[in-house]
Amino acid sequence: MKTLKLDIRGMTCGSCVRSVERALSSITDLTIKHLDKTGALVEVDDSVAGDALIDVIRGAGFDATVDATVDVAPLSPMRGAQEVTHAASPAGATGCGCSCGSR
Repeated sequence: MKTLKLDIRGMTCGSCVRSVERALSSITDLTIKHLDKTGALVEVDDSVAGDALIDVIRGAGFDATVDATVDVAPLSPMRGAQEVTHAASPAGATGCGCSCGSR
């Protein structure tokens, strides 16, 4: 197993984070250790290439790079979704205007 730090650009709200979480969860042998609006720390099988993670994140509508391979002791799995709040949209507005397309 290896731990990778991913720099993810374009996430601006909780819906964005959940979209990326769903996309990453589709990868076998991947555990999300941390995920927020700036990026993720994931543990994956050694056979999983960083490019595969980037492709899945791009498929969810965001840009990403593998920032680093992190040499850390095993971390506890992320418990529940990250709580992210943002201001209410103005009357008549739909979505938050970000990459996730939430409505």
